[in-house]
Amino acid sequence: MKKEFKALVVEDHAMFRQVVVRILLDRMSFVEVVEAGDCATARGAFDADAFDLVVLDFDLPDGDGLELAKEFTKGDPRLRVAAISAQVDDFTLSRVLDSGVMAFIDKVADDLDRLHQALNDVMDWRMYFSRSVHEAQIRERSKGDSFSKLLTDKELEVMRYFGLGLRNDEIAPKIGVEAVTVQGHRKSVMKKLNVSSAPELMRISLRYGFTRVSDIHRQRAED
Repeated sequence: MKKEFKALVVEDHAMFRQVVVRILLDRMSFVEVVEAGDCATARGAFDADAFDLVVLDFDLPDGDGLELAKEFTKGDPRLRVAAISAQVDDFTLSRVLDSGVMAFIDKVADDLDRLHQALNDVMDWRMYFSRSVHEAQIRERSKGDSFSKLLTDKELEVMRYFGLGLRNDEIAPKIGVEAVTVQGHRKSVMKKLNVSSAPELMRISLRYGFTRVSDIHRQRAED
């Protein structure tokens, strides 16, 4: 008797979530699929059960799907994760490559056949990355001044919060450091990027995908 295969699909758009669920159900007669539309629901499901596969979007209403993926794989290193997103800026794709996910599907460029292929590959323990990821890799190798080469990991992390216009003391508890440390990161980033003002730093964070418009909307809702 085959072991039941359990999958968690985390996607806030109901129609797209149902497409993914249908592909999984068509692929395996013995698959159980749990659905979630946000990070909170996904965490509750993950804490309550063991999954073989997680398919998730990056841009979720209450958080960052990629951070959620890291959280899940840290708890279960054998977990297969497939990421789906319309965010294909270089910073996001760089995070994809560093995250350990087994697949990335580009919502904009990949069609239904590609989605089928990606999910099938991951379920069979094969990796799948959309063309946009491979193109980002080529750009990364060709640019000596790319962000990942200029900035430290912690500086890359705080860029997201600089784009939200948060003060140093507001950023500090979010990344587990003191405000003076955030101030040091801010000065270092501005020097490396040749930026002279906070508004300019915010624009760069938005332009290159460190901060998303949805992040700003969520921050305003919290305020």
